[in-house]
Amino acid sequence: MSLRDANNKMSKSDVSKYSRILLTDSNDEISNKINKAKSDSLRMPTSIDQLNDRPEINNLITIYSSISNLDKQNVVESFSDKEISIFKSELKDVVINLVEPIASSIKEILADQAYLKSVLDKGSSKAKDRASKTISEINELMGLNFD
Repeated sequence: MSLRDANNKMSKSDVSKYSRILLTDSNDEISNKINKAKSDSLRMPTSIDQLNDRPEINNLITIYSSISNLDKQNVVESFSDKEISIFKSELKDVVINLVEPIASSIKEILADQAYLKSVLDKGSSKAKDRASKTISEINELMGLNFD
C-alpha cells in the first residue's frame, strides 16, 4: 500500500514520489521515502490485534514481513513497544538489501546501449514474423490472395 496513505495502493500515478519505492531508487531515495512514510505518534504495537486500528504502521510491518519472510506476528514481537524510528531504520535496511542489486542491474543494462539495441532489434524481428504470418492467415481466410 502507499507509503503516504495506507488506504491506497502504491501507484506510479500518485503525484507524490514518496508514495512508492521504485526498483530504480537509490539507497538515499529509499531511505528518504521510508523516513517520510506515514506512521503515527505511538510506539510500535505490542500485539498483532493493535494493527487493525493503525493502517500506516500495519502497512510498514506488512512490507517488512514480506521482504524478510517473517510473519507479521514475529515482526510485531521483534519491535514491540519500541520507537517507530528504530523500526523504520531496520525497514530501510531490508528494503535496500532487496532493491539495491536490482537497481544496480537495471543501471548496467540501461548503460549498455548496444545490448539494448540488439534486444529491441530481435524483438522487432520476431514481432514482424508473427504479424506477417497472422496477416497471411487472415488474408487466406477472407479469400484474398495478393501473390
